[in-house]
Amino acid sequence: MVDSRPAHERISWGWFQSDDELLRLPLDGSAGDISTDPLYLVCTHGRHDACCALRGRPVAAAFAALRPKATWECSHVGGDRFAANVVALPHGLYYGRVTTTQVGDLVSAYERGRLLPALLRGRSSYSPPVQAAQQHAYAIHGEDRIDALPPVTVERLGDAAWRVRLRYGDQLHDVVVRAERAAPARLTCSAMRDATTLVYRVVEDGSTT
Repeated sequence: MVDSRPAHERISWGWFQSDDELLRLPLDGSAGDISTDPLYLVCTHGRHDACCALRGRPVAAAFAALRPKATWECSHVGGDRFAANVVALPHGLYYGRVTTTQVGDLVSAYERGRLLPALLRGRSSYSPPVQAAQQHAYAIHGEDRIDALPPVTVERLGDAAWRVRLRYGDQLHDVVVRAERAAPARLTCSAMRDATTLVYRVVEDGSTT
């Protein structure tokens, strides 16, 4: 079990002998042996999309060469078009388009509490508008610390827009994000036709003290 909530990050390990045991597993974090050591998931789900296996397997092997006990191949995590996809736990950081040559940098950064913003897709514990606002603010401030820009408030401005207020040191950084449909494109290797996906774009940037 993994808790990816900010300031609560941890992994709980345990063994089970039958699926029925999982039905009785307490979900309050009281079961298992607690660890804060990192774990790397690499999507290699070729049945869902060949790209995930073709690009994911070499990346998984590169992780395993560096962290053999902390690397797992996993099933679909979403975003086939971003293969190879990696999830860094316990923080729940999603990375996309990772190559074998970038694995060492990703491991080194994560284990120092840092990000690789150019590859970052977002953080699972935050909503999509917050993830988009953070990604923008990381670039604006030239920042790569994992917890450098926590959200303070999220205000809905309409059906498809949000004002996200982030804290950066002793400053507050406001970002307005709008949900839009991206241009049609082939979203997977096996796609036979174009499709659209929802994207979150920054439409306004400002800061306040």
